[in-house]
Order: sequence, then C-alpha cells, then structure tokens
Amino acid sequence: MRTLQIVFYGDPNGYPPIINAVRALAEAGWSVEIVCRGERSHGEVRWPAEATLVRSAAARGGAWREYAAFVRLAWKHAKPGAIIAGHDMHGLLPAALMARKAGSPLVYHCHDFADAARNLPAGSRIVKAFEPMLARRAALVVVPDERRGAVMRRELGLREPPLVVPNAPRALSIAPPGRLHEALASRGHARGRIVLRQGRIGPGHGIEATIRSMPRWTDPSASFVLMGPGEADFVRRISALAAECGVAERVVVLAPVPYDEVAGFTREADVGHALYDPVNVNHVEMGTASNKVIEYMAAGIPSIVADTPSFRELLSRARFGLAADPSSEAAIAEAVNRILDNPALAAELAAAGRRAFETDLQYDRHAAVLRERLAALGAAG
Repeated sequence: MRTLQIVFYGDPNGYPPIINAVRALAEAGWSVEIVCRGERSHGEVRWPAEATLVRSAAARGGAWREYAAFVRLAWKHAKPGAIIAGHDMHGLLPAALMARKAGSPLVYHCHDFADAARNLPAGSRIVKAFEPMLARRAALVVVPDERRGAVMRRELGLREPPLVVPNAPRALSIAPPGRLHEALASRGHARGRIVLRQGRIGPGHGIEATIRSMPRWTDPSASFVLMGPGEADFVRRISALAAECGVAERVVVLAPVPYDEVAGFTREADVGHALYDPVNVNHVEMGTASNKVIEYMAAGIPSIVADTPSFRELLSRARFGLAADPSSEAAIAEAVNRILDNPALAAELAAAGRRAFETDLQYDRHAAVLRERLAALGAAG
C-alpha cells in the first residue's frame, strides 16, 4: 500500500485541502498519516479508515517551544518509503527533515503563502527563511490557484510551475439536506432571503463594509449571515456596527459546523459572500484558492466576489457571480440588489457556477492528476 505522510501545523479538521485529498487518496488505496497540532477547533470530521492522525500535545513555554515540540514529533514519526508532504511553510520545515531522515520524496503543498511583503512574527520569519531552499528541493509543489502559484514561483525561485489543485469540494460533499433556515428559525429569525458568508469571521473580509451597505439593500428583510469560527473582539465590533447602522436584527452570526455539514447550510442561501480585502497576496490572488466560492458554485447559488484580477479571471471562465470593491458600501449594495432583485439573473449565475463546478472545478478531476504525480514520485523513490 502506498503511503503519504502529511505534516500540518494546525487542525486539519478545518482544512478542506487536506480533508478532500485524504479521502480521494484513501479511495485509491493509499494509506495516509497526518501529523498535526492537538487543537480541535473545527468540529469532528469523518476521516477514512486508511487515515491516521498523530496530534501533538500542548507544550508550555510559548509559541516557539510549541513549534519545536511539533518538529520533534514529526521527526520521530518519519517513515521510510512514505512520500512526505508539508502543508504551508510551518509544515514544510518538519516535512523536509522527515524526508531527509527517511530518504523520501518531499512535497510542498502551500495554500497560505507568506509573500515578501508580509509582516511576520520573529519566529515565523525564521521558518520563512528556510522556505525558498526547501521548496526548491521539493519534488513537487502544489498550489490552489495559478496566479498565486506564479507569485510563489517568482519569489521562491522554483524551476517549474507548481501543480494547481483548486480548493474545491468533492461531488459527494454537496448531498446533505438544507439546515440554514432551521438554524435561523431556532433563533427566532423570520424566513427571508439570505446573503451568506461561511468561513473565518474576522477582519480582512469586507464584512464591515457589507454591514454598512445593508441600509441600501432594496429588500429590507434580507439578512447577512456569517457562519464560522469567529474572533470574539471582532464579532463584538461588528455587532455594535450593525446596531449603529440599524440592521442588528438582520446580521446573524452562527457557530461553525463541521466541514461535512457546511454544504447543507450553503445550499439554502440566496447569495454567497466572498469578499476579501487586499491585505496580502493570498487575498489578492484568491481565485480558485477560495473554497467558499467553489462551494457556492457547487451548491448552485450566485456569489459576490472581490473585484480583483484573480476573481475577474475566474468570472471570465464562468459567470457565476458579480464582482464588487470590498471596501465600497455602494458597490456591495449594488451587487446584492442586482442579484436579489433579478431572479432571472440569479438563476443564470447559479446555473453557470454549477456548470463550471461539474465540468472543471470539481476536486476529484484534479485529484486524479495529483494521485498520478504522487504515484510517480513513489515509483521513482
């Protein structure tokens, strides 16, 4: 049985690129071991029987000691004969050490890239210093978006373009029944049209500008629903902002749900919200790296995305939604109103997104290429 070891300095339960890859590989006969942090911040996931999670224990003494303990754990679990994949730069360093110890091929799967302009903490700057050298040594580099991959290739000095595997859901993950209206009704909210943003609730996502835009929405009963892990201070701040704008009863924050349940909520929304402020390269070059956008497509709802070259390029491939300046209340309100006030346009955008998902972006189409590349590395090793 072919074996892949994944190293991720985070909780894979909230990381769709790992969840979907592990399931696709397991179905193809791979054994997968995930070395990850002990935190469980995103609910439970139904991992396949072929997957094993090795979680680190909490370490005292600050972030640097915790990371050092994680690196030691990864080193200890290196398996000769396995292909070893580091996710993001904090996973790349221990994965490279494991690959060296085991004499195994190294894969770098980078979803969140810290570009040269990013202001990093001191510890992360040390890890970042190793990234170019280790990425160039990797037998395969995988990214979720072609434009982001071009930035990485330039900054890291990669010899070949990275393999692009969009951060998309699998076909089977769109099956659960709707749950969104049920959750809102349990909190006393009347049934109405919904603009939904799923994912982390924090700054940098056009949330404040969207709330300020709500008095301009032509449907005064439409709600803005946010669902995901939230930063407590930020949630308090946007709640105060909603009250200030007179829309407190229309802004709803729902607790995060496990990844497998997200689609059951998404399919009942009327509009998917995917605005990103251009605060770093990942927000600028988002495109097919945004799992929420492709999940909106799979669920058959139109999206509002940031007006960036990356999203405009994706919109040119499939007219699945509208673009808006994430800092402009007027632009956001105009996009919301165009969709909610025009059922024919909404249906057209939804159908185009669904078509693009089925014919081009569905994860399993790209996972087949990833499996082939990994199998080739195993055979060469």
